[in-house]
Amino acid sequence: MGEKIYRKDIDGLRALAVMLVVLFHLDISFLAGGFIGVDVFFVISGFLITRNLTTELTSNGKISFGKFYSGRIKRLFPAFFITIVGSALAAWFILPGPALKEFYLSAVSASTWVSNIYFWLQAGYWDTASHTKPLLHTWSLSVEEQFYVVWPLMLFLSFKASRLAAIMAVLVVTVVVGFIASEWAAQTHPSAGFFFTPFRMFQFAIGGLCVFAEPLISRDKKVPVWMGELAYAVGIASLVAVALLIDGEDPFPGTNALIVSLGTALVILFGGVSRLADIARAWPSVFVGKISYSLYLVHWPVIVFYKIKSGAELDAVELSLLFILMVALSYLLHVLVEQPMRKIRFGQTERKSVWLTPTSVTLGSFACIFALCGMAFFVFQNDGFAGRIKNRFEFVDQIETSEWSRRRTAAVGQLCRGMERHRCGRIDPNKQNIVIIGDSHGPDALNVFQKAFPFANYLLAYENACPPVRDLSKVDKSNECVAKFNDERWAFLDSLEGADVFVFNMRWSGARRAELDRTFETLKDRGVDVILMGPGPHYKEDMLSMLARSKAGTDVDRFTNAQQFDPEMNGEELARRVAEKHGFKYLSKAEFFCPENICRVLALTGDNLNTIDTHHLTYQATQEYADWVIENHPDLLD
Repeated sequence: MGEKIYRKDIDGLRALAVMLVVLFHLDISFLAGGFIGVDVFFVISGFLITRNLTTELTSNGKISFGKFYSGRIKRLFPAFFITIVGSALAAWFILPGPALKEFYLSAVSASTWVSNIYFWLQAGYWDTASHTKPLLHTWSLSVEEQFYVVWPLMLFLSFKASRLAAIMAVLVVTVVVGFIASEWAAQTHPSAGFFFTPFRMFQFAIGGLCVFAEPLISRDKKVPVWMGELAYAVGIASLVAVALLIDGEDPFPGTNALIVSLGTALVILFGGVSRLADIARAWPSVFVGKISYSLYLVHWPVIVFYKIKSGAELDAVELSLLFILMVALSYLLHVLVEQPMRKIRFGQTERKSVWLTPTSVTLGSFACIFALCGMAFFVFQNDGFAGRIKNRFEFVDQIETSEWSRRRTAAVGQLCRGMERHRCGRIDPNKQNIVIIGDSHGPDALNVFQKAFPFANYLLAYENACPPVRDLSKVDKSNECVAKFNDERWAFLDSLEGADVFVFNMRWSGARRAELDRTFETLKDRGVDVILMGPGPHYKEDMLSMLARSKAGTDVDRFTNAQQFDPEMNGEELARRVAEKHGFKYLSKAEFFCPENICRVLALTGDNLNTIDTHHLTYQATQEYADWVIENHPDLLD
């Protein structure tokens, strides 16, 4: 078994992992796959935790669960809660009411080890609003903490059954079964696959298997020098290659995560014998590796709060200054919090303290969690203290996002009682039948057409985050809507007899021309009119956060327009070309909402906004747009 020997090269590997994540979050363009640094940490954790636990098992025949968990709490929680407190202070001065409430929800979920589930229940890691969530990065800490809950018990039971041989067998099974499950999730449920611990367990298990392989590759086993150098180089090269070649559109975890995990395993196994690892053992690498936990904690809140406050893309000077600030804060957190806690040994006298015991540390941590829950309750009771940040538009402080969402989708609820929204409604032979097809923009189209053409009968075939592309499983196997909704939607549409008009309303940014053309070609012989609705305003940040930064005297339209995706990225030209090619009617939202390429923030009548999030219309905006459609396209349904 591997002994508890400090290896500088492991700190060097930590340095590589955390730098990949930090540079990725700083939007360094060539590192679109830098998020794999988290996967490197998973394998390292699997290796170190398995090594420590198996050493204890072989020495004592048991695991001190109390010592293990109190040690994990002592190691992780103090720096974590300091980061939460600092982030909460920044949130108070920067985030508007709704965002402050979301912050505290994420803080409570992170402190109770379930933020991976919390963020999965939201839009996910890759949604456009992810850069406004200061604690998004805690999802990986929750995965690790859930791993700590399961792993010691699993190793203990395996050891009792058949000692180390059983542990090895369980690890091998975990790798095989876990990888198969992870690959399935990456192809069919990518968001769940990314966030859920069961789909990551094979990575921890690969790290665990390194514990059994490491003694075979130590220096006294006479592993050929060239083999050690080659294996280490292949491991590092695989990590760098994946970080450079993949991005958020590629299936993950699955096979890509397996490549990262095996590469990390090679680096761990041969880092002790390879001279190439001297770079990892050099003091700069070791320094970054030692502060890697603190750096991981602080880097994302620093980036998010700065971006929210500045409201602009980061230039090279800002990137450099932010990086220096992150390292400085990480060093302080490491020296003032991490190191003092590490020097304390429960039950020993290295640093005497009658009050610092496993029980007191655990109780203190739970007290922090309860205090955080109480603060969250207080914030919700006071509606996020909306008056903290005075908005130049007073009515904005009164906006309740849940009520906005309810009003926007009210017509869907009335139409689809007892039916699913991706196959909702029935043909009425006595009326003109209009079918609304789309992704999360479906409700906007329904609101517009019901106002503009109230005499018609409406059917719905929409689902959130589910582009209306036929045979989506052949196009994008990683799209989560494939396994749930899309095939059922198109079966429903194909079965409709008597539909008069198909209205497509969807997010055009990221849409691919070939798939759209193939889908629309299948509609030509249906005998229905097709109307394509173009994209509306699409911002990189939610409207409420932008308005919270908007100062009196500034042109609010131009201020927010700086965060607007350009027309080509937003898909305006693509939508027009597709409509023209297939002879479909085209309804432009940009002509109404974005005259002269500057999108209006405020609705025309009353105190209201055209959008509250990043790209969905408010109910008021759809009603005003409907009036414009009636005036400018009176023969739309002829």
